[in-house]
Amino acid sequence: MEYVNIDDIVPNQWNPNVQDEFIQQRTRRSIEKFGFVDPITVRIKEGVYEIIDGEHRWIEAKNAKMETVPIINLGEVVDTVARQLTIVLNETRGEFDTVKLSELLVELQKDVDYNELLNDLPYPKEELDSLLALPEFDWSQFDTTNDTELNDTENKQVVFEITVEDKEADKFRGELKSLSEQFPTLRYSEK
Repeated sequence: MEYVNIDDIVPNQWNPNVQDEFIQQRTRRSIEKFGFVDPITVRIKEGVYEIIDGEHRWIEAKNAKMETVPIINLGEVVDTVARQLTIVLNETRGEFDTVKLSELLVELQKDVDYNELLNDLPYPKEELDSLLALPEFDWSQFDTTNDTELNDTENKQVVFEITVEDKEADKFRGELKSLSEQFPTLRYSEK
């Protein structure tokens, strides 16, 4: 890793990764609070450093008027490999296990103020609240381990009807939203 002048770095022309304004703000906040902990991956092309991974961090560093940023320089890399690396480095970071993420957030909240988490993490308020509430939710009402018909769920639809108290409704909606992101076939409706 080395530090280079931010003006010696240029973006590539094929980056498929986009960020909405909310995530851009969180990227900016992360750099301000924690520093530049994830270097920009670059290659040498025509005498300049061309970004392979880290364009959004580079943009926010420029916006923050940083003069130098950390890079990992891969040297001269042909276009086809650089393009593949852009995809690989963006797509191979894995996905969060919602339950483990929720448990981690609850542990963090013991030491970090809620408003600080809300300002620093890449979650809107509703999503953060849902994640923090997940460990408290009573999942036993969904226990189907004794239902042998559910062991083979291929091409079957399982319907649950659940009565939820008003005070629990928002938390429940959040949990279903979180689960539906993990399981695209999960659908729910309200009466």
